[in-house]
Amino acid sequence: MDDLSTLTDNNDHFTGLLVLHENNDPNLKLKAKGIFKDVYDIVDGQQRMTTLVILLNEIRRAMEELNNGDLPEIAKSIADTYLYESGPGGIPVLKLNLDRNNEAYFTHNVLQVAGANITGAEIQSHKNLQGAQDFFRNYLQEKAAEKKVNYPAWLENLYGKISNQMKVMVYKLRSEADAGVVFESMNNRGKKPNHLDLVKNYLLYIASKLGPELNPMLTDEINKTWEVIFKQLAAAERPDDEETLLQMHWFTIYDHDQKRWNKEKEKSDLIKKRFSLLNYIDRYEELFQSLQNYVRTLRNSAVAYSDLRRPENADAFQIFSKDKITRTSIIKYSQKLLVT
Repeated sequence: MDDLSTLTDNNDHFTGLLVLHENNDPNLKLKAKGIFKDVYDIVDGQQRMTTLVILLNEIRRAMEELNNGDLPEIAKSIADTYLYESGPGGIPVLKLNLDRNNEAYFTHNVLQVAGANITGAEIQSHKNLQGAQDFFRNYLQEKAAEKKVNYPAWLENLYGKISNQMKVMVYKLRSEADAGVVFESMNNRGKKPNHLDLVKNYLLYIASKLGPELNPMLTDEINKTWEVIFKQLAAAERPDDEETLLQMHWFTIYDHDQKRWNKEKEKSDLIKKRFSLLNYIDRYEELFQSLQNYVRTLRNSAVAYSDLRRPENADAFQIFSKDKITRTSIIKYSQKLLVT
């Protein structure tokens, strides 16, 4: 926001690189205003785009509330250009869709399209989205109090800076393989994605190589597992324990050697080495089964980790729900472990 506030009319602000890969899945093709829209996966730049969309939505909302001069028309233009269009049956078609863990919360609670999701924030990324919305809303409210009668003109000027002076460099990749390679190379510069991001990306990349039958099955398994992981870490009140979870799982299922774990700077490299495509040439069915086992045991480990960290939670140790005596005993001893 500081960069925007100091941006003069004669200057542009470079927002960064946006790397895209066209997704040709016919099931993802959506029609808005009678026209089928092209779909692109964002390989790099997801956070910037999400932040910009949240900011634009808050500007749109503020303009609608002011209902001053041209602001209502500008607000409608913001929605049509950057947020959503009307699809078949009047159902909104969003310009930006997030992953399955965040899509519903982003759509209903942040953009407030088609009503609010009453369950509220369930995982850390939901809280991050809500935090960004709260930050921009508070910022605009502070400016309204500061600018007073000049606030409508200031708000329109702010939108003009975003729509006309914020520039991104767009690079379109030719193939899924390029997307995987580019993502991996980008992980070697600047701030790195967290360990779970790196592992998930590699698993999805490998899944894309398994063919039209195995790919969707493994992709669905991966996405469902990461949804469970995020919810379990949030339930354990340890949203940043990605590496701890990966380590616990790796030690339990694959290799308990602490030295080999510590030797790898990037923990995801252990997974890459074990499930390398080169190790499974012409044995993709076997690779699929190995990856499926990795993903399922990781999901179970996330549940176990959450139960051990928060044994007092009502959902803890539900695997023993039919044996109340055993469950009560396990909860008791788990609480003692936490104390010691």
